[in-house]
This record gives sequence, C-alpha cells and structure tokens, in this order.
Amino acid sequence: MKNEKGYFAIPTRLFLTASQRQKLETLMRDQERELPDLLTDLLTSYLEYASPEEDEEDEETGQVLPLTVKPAPNQLQQWRVERRRLRARLTASNAPPPWLVSYLADLEEEIARLETEQKGLCVKNPT
Repeated sequence: MKNEKGYFAIPTRLFLTASQRQKLETLMRDQERELPDLLTDLLTSYLEYASPEEDEEDEETGQVLPLTVKPAPNQLQQWRVERRRLRARLTASNAPPPWLVSYLADLEEEIARLETEQKGLCVKNPT
C-alpha cells in the first residue's frame, strides 16, 4: 500500500532482545525520531549500500552468503562526530548509564575497523 508521498508502507514485526529494544529506544530518543522514520532510514541505507552482486554461494554448503554492506561515504565521519558527542556526554556525567559506555565502546570498535579497512590493512576472516 502506498502513502500520499508514493512510498510503500510495509507492516512488520520486530523480534528484539530486551537489550536490543533498549538500544533502539535510546537511539530513537537521542535522535528525536519516531520508530517508522528511523527504521525506514536504516533499511534504506542498508539497501542502498548493500552489494547484491557480491552475493556468493558457499561451494561446500551451497548456502548463499550474506550481502556485503559498504558504509555510506560519509558514515565514518558521521560516526566520528557521534563519538565526540558521546565522549563529551560521558565525561559530563558523574555516573554514565551502562548503555552509553557500551554503545561508545561499540562505536569506537567500528570506527577503528573502518579506518583499518580504508588503509587496506584489513585481513578478511575466511569463516
């Protein structure tokens, strides 16, 4: 079914752990966005940067390997800005919430991985 802007509305269900749900709610609150808008942007970004031509079938199992997702061209820069913002929030708080510490650690790990890939030093794990 299309809406007035010509977009398709797809009713769906999400199956998340309690931790994943909390992260999603935090993301919505931090970005001041409603769930449909946030999920639309996430899925649109995923579909835009997924590389279906890189789908391959595992020769041994015959299983189709997952899509390779490339970060958006400016994604690394956006994550660096987000990291600075979160670090400031972390240092300003006497007792930062555990989700913030965990999210910042995950973000820093992803930034480091992408920086390594950009330098061409990333060794792909065959498994």
